[in-house]
Amino acid sequence: MTNFIKKIINTRLLLLTISTINSFTYSCMTTILNDSQRTILIINHNDQYNKENTQMPNNIICIEKNSSRRFGRSDEHAHFTVYTKQPKGQTFIATYEVQQNQCGNTGNPTLKLSDLHNNTGETNLFTITPINTPRPSMVHQLPSMQRADIYKQEPSSCSACSGNAS
Repeated sequence: MTNFIKKIINTRLLLLTISTINSFTYSCMTTILNDSQRTILIINHNDQYNKENTQMPNNIICIEKNSSRRFGRSDEHAHFTVYTKQPKGQTFIATYEVQQNQCGNTGNPTLKLSDLHNNTGETNLFTITPINTPRPSMVHQLPSMQRADIYKQEPSSCSACSGNAS
């Protein structure tokens, strides 16, 4: 009877070990390698602090040039936005929105910024959407530019000018 109990215990331990290993084999954490010459920012949309306040994220990941950063959770597909620093000034502009479709087969996927741009490397695991937002212009913020009647034609004769010719 003791051999039978030992077999049952060993079988349960084996099943428990297999289920534990399988529960940790997800490889959805993502590593971003900044191979550009400028700093980039990452906003992880799955981060708890960023989910609570979508208008102003509380957790922004800064990745200096020629460095990398791993983020995300092993059991959740990544969803993040990449902001790149502009050549002149200190402005960051949203460049790519990235949604992970599939976890890595041989470990955590690693993406280079150049991979996002060239659609190379492990980008097949992601849906990458380039963000082509026009650069803001101060001209469009002027009150005169916001008036709907600014482009209307002026009458051919000026009523304020008539009779004042001297």
